[in-house]
Amino acid sequence: MTSERQITANRANAEKSRGPRTHGGKTAVSRNALRHGLAVSIGNTGVSESTERLANAICQPDGDLVSYQQALMIAESFSDISRVRAARVHLMERSEWLSLPETLRLERYERRALSRRRRAIRRLDALHACAAQNKR
Repeated sequence: MTSERQITANRANAEKSRGPRTHGGKTAVSRNALRHGLAVSIGNTGVSESTERLANAICQPDGDLVSYQQALMIAESFSDISRVRAARVHLMERSEWLSLPETLRLERYERRALSRRRRAIRRLDALHACAAQNKR
């Protein structure tokens, strides 16, 4: 159980927490939307029309549902990779030099999307190989 002393200390600390006050702190916090926006996959917000068109080009939707889901993952990954690369271009245009933490963050998001795409492609290839094997 939490002691009375701890509760008092927690309340005192909560009174001090009012967000950033300096210009530098506010600037750093304003970049959170960019960082957090890239962390969310487009697939988490619903399937866009362009993503669905790309998935349909990769695999027909009226076929195997599992194959189509892998095709959707590939298409969503393409969208994520495009968003990360657009953010990198925006970052380069916005400043004369790139800060290392921001560059590393963008690379991490891009690597994650590339890995997700590569895994989905491998799974889709395995499904196609299995289907071809069953037709023989």
